[in-house]
Amino acid sequence: MDLFFVRHGLAVDKAIPDMTRPLTREGVRRTRKVAEFLKSHGVYWEMLLTSPLVRALETAHVLQDAGLSKQLEIFAPLAPGGDFRLFQDWLNEQEPKSTAALVGHRPDLGLWVEQLVYGQASGKLVLKKSGVARVLWEPDQAELLWLLTPGLMEA
Repeated sequence: MDLFFVRHGLAVDKAIPDMTRPLTREGVRRTRKVAEFLKSHGVYWEMLLTSPLVRALETAHVLQDAGLSKQLEIFAPLAPGGDFRLFQDWLNEQEPKSTAALVGHRPDLGLWVEQLVYGQASGKLVLKKSGVARVLWEPDQAELLWLLTPGLMEA
C-alpha cells in the first residue's frame, strides 16, 4: 500500500482550545503549495483520512480541493495520542495496491512511520508542519520513500 503521512499546516497559537485551532493564512498557503507539488508529481489517493481536529480537517480539505482525492473521511486514531494498533487493524484490511493519505499530528505521525519502517518508534523522525512522509507498506516490510519538508516542495 502506498501511504502518505501529512502533518497539518501551521495553526494559530495555543491560546485557542486544541480541538478548534484553525490554520493560519500562511498554513493554508503552504499547504496549497504542498498540494500543487504533489499533484505535479502525479500523486492521487483513493482515500484521504484525517484527524478530527480543525487544523487537520482544514489541511485535508486543501488537499482534497487540489484534486488529490475524492474521498475524505475522519479517522479518530489520527487525533493526538491515537492508537497505533487501530491504525494497524485498518491497514491490514486495505487492498495491497491502494493509496491513502493520513493527515495528523506530531509526534504521532512520525512515530507511526518509524513503527512501520523500523519495527519500533524512537521519536527521531520529525515531520514538519505541512510535511509529507511516503511509505510503501506490505505486511512483511515497509520502505520510507519520501520525507519532504514544505520548503523543499515550495522551491
